[in-house]
Amino acid sequence: MGGGGERSRRPHAVPGAIRATAVRAFKLEVAQVGLGSEEAKLARFDVAVETVTGSSRVAVMPGSKKVTVTLIADRRSRRLLGANLFGEEGAVLRANTIAVGVQHGMTVDDMQQWDLAYSPPFTPLWDPVLIAANALQKKMYKQ
Repeated sequence: MGGGGERSRRPHAVPGAIRATAVRAFKLEVAQVGLGSEEAKLARFDVAVETVTGSSRVAVMPGSKKVTVTLIADRRSRRLLGANLFGEEGAVLRANTIAVGVQHGMTVDDMQQWDLAYSPPFTPLWDPVLIAANALQKKMYKQ
């Protein structure tokens, strides 16, 4: 018999799923996780949106491309609701990172504290995800 044993037979709760989609259109990666801004408004969230464009790697590294990140959050709870990303490199992997935050009900404040890997050939010190979280956090505090 295969591995798993008794543990695999125990009932457990399934936390649900969020929408997480990604496509490649020619050289462009496009990804969406969670709710879009219009969906969030229809669901009666007090929506805050911020869009930033950053580099997929340290800008001086060969192959560095621009990545655009749009974060969607609820102003009242500060909860991260979703994100849209696109770029020639790194959009989908960044969407996966954000998806974990959305699925676990993290706030923009939580996200702003994420300690992401820094390695010039792969990602800059200030990843576009963190730049977007910082910008959205500032926008939410001003309003």
